[in-house]
Formats: sequence, structure tokens, C-alpha cells
Amino acid sequence: MHVDMSKRVLEDLDAFKAISSDTKNHTQLIQDKKAILYAATLLDNDNETVLSLCLDVLENFVGNRKTHAFLLAIFGVYEAVENLAIRTRATNAKLYKRAKHITEVLRDSAGPCYNTRSRQKKLKQGTCLYLLQFEGLNQDNVTILEKVLVRIKGVVSFMIDLDLRRCTLRLHHRVDLMDVAEKVYKKCGFKVFFVTKDLEKGSERLIDVIREQTNVNASYFEYPEEGSFIAKEKAIIEPNAAFVKTGSGIFTSVLRFCNEKFYW
Repeated sequence: MHVDMSKRVLEDLDAFKAISSDTKNHTQLIQDKKAILYAATLLDNDNETVLSLCLDVLENFVGNRKTHAFLLAIFGVYEAVENLAIRTRATNAKLYKRAKHITEVLRDSAGPCYNTRSRQKKLKQGTCLYLLQFEGLNQDNVTILEKVLVRIKGVVSFMIDLDLRRCTLRLHHRVDLMDVAEKVYKKCGFKVFFVTKDLEKGSERLIDVIREQTNVNASYFEYPEEGSFIAKEKAIIEPNAAFVKTGSGIFTSVLRFCNEKFYW
């Protein structure tokens, strides 16, 4: 992902760093999530100054043990830092050490029961997962989309695959899908398609909710998660196999994507 290294980006990170340095602000910042999501979003950048500022912000939160559970609950934050550690292991010892320390602290604070499957189950409660496709999304305007999604109330997390022009989006179950599509279209000019999947056939369908003005229940647009896929009679992986070994499911794709590049 290529991020516009404008003066505004650095100013925003400096502001978030200053605000998060005071633990008294952590409760409000965690509830709002913007500072955390913004820092996590930019961890896929190649600019060392930006990466350092992002880690500064996250280190401010990690320094407060009371925030650890919340950081782990925000899908994508831990994965983004872990991906940075992997990416900089052989190229930047300083950034690697900082990123690795953050992941170790968070992992240790969660105990041995911490894993992606348990986090996924907790995250499902009260949220819905959707897969969106944007017509016209490219490296020049992806930052605009990220900023719009961060500001939409009810967005729990999102992950963008720029190559496929798709976004894995987790929303609070009360969020109006039409409202999300209209805000993205208004602010970014992108035509928004919701991707639905036929579990039996494995085929996908793109739905332009704005154009079709559909009244179908929001649950119709939910993209099936790992536990929803139907196991084939001769499937290599059984439904009860470890999540990391499961070959199907959107979260498997997300985790594979995290190893190479991260939205958020």
C-alpha cells in the first residue's frame, strides 16, 4: 500500500502520539478507536518516520496494562504489528525490536488461551462481516477510503486488499449498509458492491445496493465466515481442524493477506 506522505499525515500521528502519552486519555481513545486504527493502518508503509510514529502511538497504549485486552479485541491491530515485525526482521533491526516487543507484551498479557479462533468467536458477538468491492480503487486514492471508513460510526475493523480492490469490513449489527455505501460513494466517488457467496456452489455475486435500492435484510449481505462453510465429503480439512490449517473462510484469506501486506 502506498500512503500519501503529506504533512497532514505526520501532524495527525504527532497529535495522536501526544494525546496517547497521557494515560488519562486512554479510556476515551479506546472507545473512539480512531488513534489506534489510524496508527495500525499506516504500519504497512515503507517510510521509517511514519512507522516510528505509529509505533510510538501503540507503545503509549501498550505501556498501560489496562488497555491490553482492548487492543487485542480490535481485530487487525495485533496482526498489523506482527506483520511489521516479520517484514522488518532482516531489514530494520530497530523497528523489528520495537514491533516484536509490542506483540510479545500483548501475547503474554492474554495468556496461553489467546489465539485467533477465540478472538474471532468473541468478535462475532454483535458484529457482522461483509466483503466489499470498490470500482476505481487504486494506490492514489486508497488513503481517502481508509480515512472515510475510520470516521464511520459503527465500523469495528476493516482490511483492504488493493490488488483485488476489495475490503473486508466488520460492522456493528445495527449499522445501515446503505448508509456505509452512500458515505463511501459521496466522499470517495467509488461505486460500492457488496459481495455475497453461495456456499454450495462457491460462486460470488456483486450487488450495487445504491443502484438496486434493495430491501433485502442486511443478513443477506453477510459474507460467510470460517465456521459457515460446508465441508465437502472428500475435503482434506475437517470442520474441527485447527483454524490455521483450514483452507476455506474469509478469515483464512485475511490472515494470509496479513503476512504480505496489511490494510487495515
